[in-house]
Amino acid sequence: MVKNKRFSEWERVSETPDLEAISDERIQVTIRIPKSIVDQFKREAAEIGGKYQSLMVKVLKDYLTGCKNSLDKLSRRVERLEKALKVASK
Repeated sequence: MVKNKRFSEWERVSETPDLEAISDERIQVTIRIPKSIVDQFKREAAEIGGKYQSLMVKVLKDYLTGCKNSLDKLSRRVERLEKALKVASK
């Protein structure tokens, strides 16, 4: 685990993964996710009439393709905030 590293120092992904390269083959994985997050997915899935695991897969695919929560956008935002903090502290 890397400690004490600023978000802006992390290596950026140079290109967005191609959704065509993402297989629809499913595998079983075991991860620990906070209950509050799973509960939120379950609530949202119930509202749209779907399954919460399918919604999680959709969110992951959207993230990978840059449709939502683009890492690049987030990185630029963090950099702007860090610069603003440096200017404000001078």
